[in-house]
Amino acid sequence: MVDDYRAAAIRHIKDAQALAAGGRYDNAGHLIGFGAECLLKQKLRSLRNEPQANYDGHHPDPQRRVRRELEYRRLSGPWLAIMRKTTIFQDWHVSDRYSADGVVTKEKYDTWEKVTMSLLSISKIR
Repeated sequence: MVDDYRAAAIRHIKDAQALAAGGRYDNAGHLIGFGAECLLKQKLRSLRNEPQANYDGHHPDPQRRVRRELEYRRLSGPWLAIMRKTTIFQDWHVSDRYSADGVVTKEKYDTWEKVTMSLLSISKIR
């Protein structure tokens, strides 16, 4: 089965925003991180021209892979600018799904959402 990163990204982002609107930042933060990961994996798939490829790994791995691919090809633009920021999702961890309530603050969620929405915008995925 081929992973549908586009559909998963949109689903995770919408669910994250719905949860955040209700003040449920822990799960919202987790989903917004998965949304960003899906966008990065879709970008990697397109860069490598591998439409059927599935990629494993969580932050920061997808970001590193996309950055290496862009730098190897000597491509620039908004993708590379974001990929060079070592702080995106620096404090997001897949294992946070087991954390206590209140670990993800509104400010932390808002930071992650801003980055994710930037990735969504440059992905031209709707």
